[in-house]
Amino acid sequence: MSLAAYHIQVVDAAGNVIPGAHVEIRHEIPGQPLAAVYTDRDGTTGAGNPFDVDAVTGYRTVYLVGGSYQVRVYTGSSGSPTFEAPIRRHVAIGLNAESTVSHSVRRW
Repeated sequence: MSLAAYHIQVVDAAGNVIPGAHVEIRHEIPGQPLAAVYTDRDGTTGAGNPFDVDAVTGYRTVYLVGGSYQVRVYTGSSGSPTFEAPIRRHVAIGLNAESTVSHSVRRW
């Protein structure tokens, strides 16, 4: 099974790259457990979670099972970060992530 790609680049409000920032991805379910994150689409090599973006470009692509996630970005230590962006909630990753399916049939 191919995993969904998630591309992220960390920048500040002025558009300046925040190199080496930490990114933490959690499932958007009760308890918010950390998601399994991979460096390859086949899910054979774990990326760790949290993971760091590139030290020059602030960019990173990771792969994970499609679903709804919380994405936290920060620098410094997790418990007392020196910078922390607002946590992004209900980030839909993957095909049909958080889609609504209608089972009604309209007949003419």
